[in-house]
Amino acid sequence: MKNVNYKIAFIYASSLLFLYPVIAHIVMYRMGYLVDKLPHGQFWSFIQICFSGPSLIILGLLLYFRYYQIKANKFLGVAIALIGVYWLYVLISDIVQEAA
Repeated sequence: MKNVNYKIAFIYASSLLFLYPVIAHIVMYRMGYLVDKLPHGQFWSFIQICFSGPSLIILGLLLYFRYYQIKANKFLGVAIALIGVYWLYVLISDIVQEAA
């Protein structure tokens, strides 16, 4: 049982790590702080685009399908996956608007 608790704790900690770019984007760009520059450089953009959205989707689906016995895991798994989908939508729409 302890091994399962460590796995779930790792999934939640990873989800929080990949939620940081989403929260930073909302605070810095949507709310108007630090609009004129990227806060963490080129590597930060690469992490946002390539890792954050797909990782949130994978972790959310893992919580939903693997640890579905606890209802909180199902609910948070769906919420994390939907945040990942929304995040990919926001990034793609920003890229399309910049290209136009």
